[in-house]
Amino acid sequence: MVIYQNKVINSLSGDVFSLDVGDFTILYNFAIKGESTRHSIITTQNKKTVSKKIDNLHKNGFLKLRKTTPFQNQPHKSTKFFGLSLKGFLASLHYCKVEENYLTKKYLKGIKNKKQSKLILCYLKNDLLCFFTYNSIRGITLNKMNHISDWFENYDSLSGFTEYEEKLLKELVDKRDKSWDNLDKLIPKKSILGNYVDTWYFHMDDFTDGLSFEEIIKNMGEPLDMAKPLWEQFPDSPFFKSLKKLSD
Repeated sequence: MVIYQNKVINSLSGDVFSLDVGDFTILYNFAIKGESTRHSIITTQNKKTVSKKIDNLHKNGFLKLRKTTPFQNQPHKSTKFFGLSLKGFLASLHYCKVEENYLTKKYLKGIKNKKQSKLILCYLKNDLLCFFTYNSIRGITLNKMNHISDWFENYDSLSGFTEYEEKLLKELVDKRDKSWDNLDKLIPKKSILGNYVDTWYFHMDDFTDGLSFEEIIKNMGEPLDMAKPLWEQFPDSPFFKSLKKLSD
């Protein structure tokens, strides 16, 4: 099942992003390495071609400039570090497995319960299958789309599909919803973790901007009727333990 999911996601990502092999290869390198300089991205293409493609991927929203550092003792030169955007994350899945992507690892790193983490990854993959399949069947290309996280909120209308396509999509949605139900049984009622998973694409976007798991959870705000304070929901987090000390 895992092999099947990965292969289908790989294929569908290539359907909705019209990039060439060189672009996909560069995005794969970033997906595996994480935030990197252009010179650390090694492919069969020459360095000049890679550098130009990185500039284009950055210009078109697949990469984000994460930071710049001075280049040796030359004040007019700097070293740039790039990372995947949410769009770049989605496109990198044409070659990269979801679980091997550095952004997925960042997203799951704060989940210390291994069973929860496994079920969250399962839900994530099923949600991606729905997203890619809807867009692929509609013939939508996402290259020029900005704010893709917002599109996750609006893409899933069933209007305009054939009977067979509707049946296929409903099966995928049912499978996604079942994976959510399995996860929901392990999430305490009124826990902020449910919101973290339900809108994972917004928080994945936060990770592309360099936020930590603790910062994202804190920025989400605590529901007024939340069952437990954050340091009890995430007991292994030093950050939330420090919040507890401040509240004592």
